[in-house]
Amino acid sequence: MILISEQAMFNNVLSIRGIALPETHARLVIPLGLLAIFALDGGVRALLLGALADAYVNVGVFVAATLYVYYALERRFGFDITTLEQAHPAKMLSISAFLGALPGCGGAIIVVSQYAAGHLPFAAVVTVLVATMGDAAFLLLAKAPMTGLLVISTGLIVGILSGAVIWLTHPPEFLSHAPNTEQSEDNCLCLQPIPAPQLFLWTALLIATLPLTLASAFQMDIPAIELFGHSIELPLVLGASAAILGILMWAFLPLQDSYKSLVAEDSVAQQEDLTNIKEAIPTASQGVMQQVIHDTNFIMVWVALAFAAFELTVHYTGLSLQGLFVGAGALAPLIGILIGFLPGCGPQIIVATLYLQGIAPLSTLLGNAISNDGDALFPAIALTPKAAVLATWNSPTI
Repeated sequence: MILISEQAMFNNVLSIRGIALPETHARLVIPLGLLAIFALDGGVRALLLGALADAYVNVGVFVAATLYVYYALERRFGFDITTLEQAHPAKMLSISAFLGALPGCGGAIIVVSQYAAGHLPFAAVVTVLVATMGDAAFLLLAKAPMTGLLVISTGLIVGILSGAVIWLTHPPEFLSHAPNTEQSEDNCLCLQPIPAPQLFLWTALLIATLPLTLASAFQMDIPAIELFGHSIELPLVLGASAAILGILMWAFLPLQDSYKSLVAEDSVAQQEDLTNIKEAIPTASQGVMQQVIHDTNFIMVWVALAFAAFELTVHYTGLSLQGLFVGAGALAPLIGILIGFLPGCGPQIIVATLYLQGIAPLSTLLGNAISNDGDALFPAIALTPKAAVLATWNSPTI
């Protein structure tokens, strides 16, 4: 519980149960909260570490890879998704749907982030969230490729049509965000380049985890290795380490506004705010990695929190998604749609698994694929909560 006293506010300090935090480091609330749960309940420590590892292995790596490709193309070929706002609506919606249809959530997160930055309209958000199937697409493509292509194609078409409905029935400025191009010495975040040791360690963990991510996406077993007489699970060790590193790098970055520093991207996530970083970085490739690291860390914080919250909820309540389909009959498709409203790819992967096991029908899978927003919903909720709620509600109802 955060207690903010009048004196604390005067001194730009957040008081957490008597522990004072300067507003510039208000982000420390999140790692301290996770540490408190880890310390107070020994029964959930393995669960919490597993959730952090899953968040990085199954989401963070894909997000980092997608962002790297996007920023590299942006610098090399002048590709800029922000120009889609001035493009023909059909082109804008088609590209948004294509990015959403890509397996994983990286493409969808790019569109959501650009909407929050004021570069894309609300119709693009609805399009990409309808089109995305998240990480469940990898599972279907690996186990039932024809079904996977059918579901992805259906999401692509429905996404474009849904976006077109929003575009035709709502003015372009509906829930729009004006680009924040104003900078001053008083409110400039003045981010400094990431120190070389952190940059090296972050990149090394990403490269080491990439093969594990691909193996996990295609449901390949990763055997434990023996090291000094102990059995080591590489996805757990590398994934949890990378997630913790990213959270700490994000949390210790000093920012000025306590609330915005918690829920908004770093200024490095906005292209127009990159001048001070670009000037300090000698090569383009290093500049790309700076952007990728800042953006990935921000997204990973909220994805990791969501994974942890879901696992802890299941642990304490005994919730079972599999049990919902037992005897559901004709209501099974509706259950699939309702599960799609849950943020994250975990519940959606469960639905895909139940389909592959013959428990859930194809109609359930299709309904879930259209209604689910994958991990792209986490940054959407953090950046633009009202638009996120309306977009995810519109996904299955248009």
